[in-house]
Amino acid sequence: MTLDSGFSIELTPEHEVAVIHGNAIALKKAKDLTPEDVLLMKLGDETSGTDGKREELQVVAYEKSKYTSFQLKKITQPALLDEDLAYFLGWFFADGHVSRQGIGLAIADTNREEQRVKKLAQDLFGLTPCVQKSGADKCRKVDINSLVLQKYLRVNGLLKQHAWNIEVPEKILRSPGSVQMAFIAGFFDGDGDNGKNYRLNSTSKKFVQQLQLMLLANGVGAKIKAEQGKEARWRLLYRVGIIGKDSTRQFYALTSGRSWKIKKKEGGKDFGWIFPFHPIRDLGYSWSDIKQLHDGVRSTVSCSVLSHIQQRAFLRQAETATRERIDWTGFLPVRLQSVEKAGRQEVYDFEVEDIHMINAGLYTSNSRHGANMAMMRVDHPDVLDFIRCKNKEGDIRNFNVTVTITDEFMNAVEKRPHEQWYCTFKGEKYKPRKVLRHATRAVYGSEDIDITAKELFDQLVESAWLNGEPGIAWAVYGSEDIDITAKELFDQLVESAWLNGEPGIAFLGTINATNPLPGLGPIAASNPCGEQFLHSYDNCNLGSLNLALFVKKGAVDWPRLKFVVKTAVRMLDNVIDLFDFPVAQVTDLARKNRRIGLGIMGFADMLYQLGIGYDSKKGYAVAEKVMEYIQREAHAMSRELAKEKGVFPNFAMSVHAKKKTNMRNAALTTVAPTGSISMMFDVSSGLEPNFALAFVKQDKDGNQYRYFNRYFENALKKMKLSQKDQDGIMNEVIEKGTVRHISALPKALRDTFVVSMDISGESHVRMQAAFQRHVDNSISKTINFPNSATQEEVGESFMLAWKLGCKSCTVYRDGSRNVQVLNIGTGERVVSTTEVPGAPVAAKKEELPIDRQRLAP
Repeated sequence: MTLDSGFSIELTPEHEVAVIHGNAIALKKAKDLTPEDVLLMKLGDETSGTDGKREELQVVAYEKSKYTSFQLKKITQPALLDEDLAYFLGWFFADGHVSRQGIGLAIADTNREEQRVKKLAQDLFGLTPCVQKSGADKCRKVDINSLVLQKYLRVNGLLKQHAWNIEVPEKILRSPGSVQMAFIAGFFDGDGDNGKNYRLNSTSKKFVQQLQLMLLANGVGAKIKAEQGKEARWRLLYRVGIIGKDSTRQFYALTSGRSWKIKKKEGGKDFGWIFPFHPIRDLGYSWSDIKQLHDGVRSTVSCSVLSHIQQRAFLRQAETATRERIDWTGFLPVRLQSVEKAGRQEVYDFEVEDIHMINAGLYTSNSRHGANMAMMRVDHPDVLDFIRCKNKEGDIRNFNVTVTITDEFMNAVEKRPHEQWYCTFKGEKYKPRKVLRHATRAVYGSEDIDITAKELFDQLVESAWLNGEPGIAWAVYGSEDIDITAKELFDQLVESAWLNGEPGIAFLGTINATNPLPGLGPIAASNPCGEQFLHSYDNCNLGSLNLALFVKKGAVDWPRLKFVVKTAVRMLDNVIDLFDFPVAQVTDLARKNRRIGLGIMGFADMLYQLGIGYDSKKGYAVAEKVMEYIQREAHAMSRELAKEKGVFPNFAMSVHAKKKTNMRNAALTTVAPTGSISMMFDVSSGLEPNFALAFVKQDKDGNQYRYFNRYFENALKKMKLSQKDQDGIMNEVIEKGTVRHISALPKALRDTFVVSMDISGESHVRMQAAFQRHVDNSISKTINFPNSATQEEVGESFMLAWKLGCKSCTVYRDGSRNVQVLNIGTGERVVSTTEVPGAPVAAKKEELPIDRQRLAP
């Protein structure tokens, strides 16, 4: 649907839009709209749609090179996107470019502009630009030679692309209105003009549409117009014109404080936004209020006239001014230009709290989507691209990625580090390749089209004739074979995991050596968190025992644990028959294999109660003894159920048939991450150590909570310290999350109450291996490294996990992502609810007295 203002939106035929109906607003389906309909666009103000907070910017690390030059010198890097930086960016997007040495701008040949740009560069970045006159173009060329600045802008999504395909940076769109208008003021000074009305000009249609949206959000009505240049080969020029006296005044008020170019417009006619007269006529305003501004004959009335009528009625305290009626001055009337079919696309429903303005093409949600797992073999030719696919945070959401590793590869890493690594694909040997791709946009759906090559070529020609694009290239896609050893590929995998926690790795040799159903073929992939390696269409049917509840008088309550294990196995087996899965093949295989996953949570809290350190030999021994006991009793119960109800249908394909051991279930035990359910039950997650003895967590609504570990609190109280000393220790724990550094506490207590960051990578892996020896399925666990951890430590953990028989290994280095769900200290870094797989949760919940807040989307 395109409006006469140039605004366009894609929507379904059933989508309802606001139209004027009589003296009220009505909703009308898009498919029923006619050229006579007057639609309404809602004007915002400079505070709408934001929480007033400036966008945070990522500061890039300064790496001094032996080839250091002025291009690489250290610069000032603003931490927030404020109005000054936004103004500079607007100017840069208008008249700027990216060079091999940094960035540059072309400015008017005036000393005023030169001094202005020099001051901005100095104040913002601590840089002095080089300015040269360009006589031929009657302008001055400004070079800001800094590769560090270029990288800083690129990392934050603020670097300009080609003029014909620029887009307003996402961080600008998410900024407060004052920052958005500062960006627009900068762009106006570069590519704006004071014609009949204020105009902003660009060859990028998407960019001017985004400018129009920002202007509307800040109470400024604008229309888009396309103009062809003097020569046919020139690109279309899109102009955003500020229309109407009220919008003109608003635009000047919001930009004149920064723009040196804008000139105030006095008087002038109101035009562009025209209401039908009947809404005003039918509202009951007195004729004396109307006739001074409208002749009563014309069938239309402008926005400003309507505004004056309403103001006069209000000032005279007219009876109609107190009536319940619509304030039409908050809307812009627009006419329908066209409604055209856009084809078929996927349509999504979502819910939001309160009321939100949603822009076309931007799908949002107020909760976390279900997780997915993508896996690729290490001997796939595209593995190098796969390893790096999540290096840029946010590119791939709601997907965990894992490289599945073969024993052949690990042996090559360890014993043949200098040999070329070859991949196998469709029976052929290849070197790993780096795929060369042009930038693409996200794909939301598809439709099969019957079209010949000639028809497709004609469409390409037509589009190029229409607006100069697309161009064509004879080699759009390609690949480059890479000379790389297994050790070098392993190092790249380690580097990526160290960088931001992904990919994880899984060991196919170990996985298939313990495959309970070899008759169904080898296993290639797992569920999203990695605790269940499954055949195609197999499923998860999980339940977790809270081990923290099985400690009685300082010892494990074995009889109670046995009773609960057997009860849980029967319960999970019943679930298979009681539940119908959404996909028929899954239901079928679930009942043929009868695979269940009985796991644990609260293990770290169990150790706290037993007085045993997680990273100790006693800790490993307890882990192995407890999991061996659960495994033994679970298998015993499955044998009882086989006598009672029969073996699972795929029994003949299983390892149990070879052992002649009748079982009701193909596999029984696992260890899931239990990130959310462990928090619900106030206990440590899975087999993980506690993340910290005190930490802050943010929920999906933006509320922040502070958690303390109750077992540590109880232990501290037993020491009978003064209230002052106890408060001091608790404040230390809140700040650091750990007690390892507090020498005032007894060594035994410090060795018992260890947290994730106290534990070495080796200890994490040894604990996982202790559990894995007595688990049918697999284990979801994350090695939570401190930020200071090295790539060598990550690589050593991966290698040890393989040698000790773990089925998978995942690492996460604290602070390696901008967004993480758990944080130590005040919680100021918590900005999202992205769940870190395996991130542990435990302790006593307490609302933050100050920091509890909602963060606007």
